[in-house]
Amino acid sequence: MLEKLIEELISETSQDPEIAKEGIPPLGSGSGTFFDLYNAIDVMEGQEEVAKRAVIKSYFNFGKALNDQFSHYLKTNPKRTAQALVNQEVRKQLPDSVSDDLLRKKKEWALKIYDLFSEIGEHMIQRIKSFSVSTIAKLSQDDIDHILVKFAK
Repeated sequence: MLEKLIEELISETSQDPEIAKEGIPPLGSGSGTFFDLYNAIDVMEGQEEVAKRAVIKSYFNFGKALNDQFSHYLKTNPKRTAQALVNQEVRKQLPDSVSDDLLRKKKEWALKIYDLFSEIGEHMIQRIKSFSVSTIAKLSQDDIDHILVKFAK
């Protein structure tokens, strides 16, 4: 899995495909050919790739905001206090329906995504095709170190 992720990151940047929403007959219309149905699969798979990158980018942005706010508070506070202030600020802005466990998980994932892509380049997110946020977030620190070494200059 790790080598496949590295392979995607090394590949040329893929541009978000133009996804045509017209021209595919509705199911059961009698006019759908296997060609049309096969093309519909391609279109949906293209949308899935775009969606995966958009989710990764959203986690990256959340991680960056957490990191930036932590750096701001760290200027005038000790490390643990700065982290507590960030946690308090985030919690105040979210609805009570967001559990502490869910928030902690999303923050951890966001920071891991941010740490990885801020090191190898934010533009590398556009190279991701088949990996989800959860797959990347579940990488071990050794796996991330391996990726960072691959992209070291």
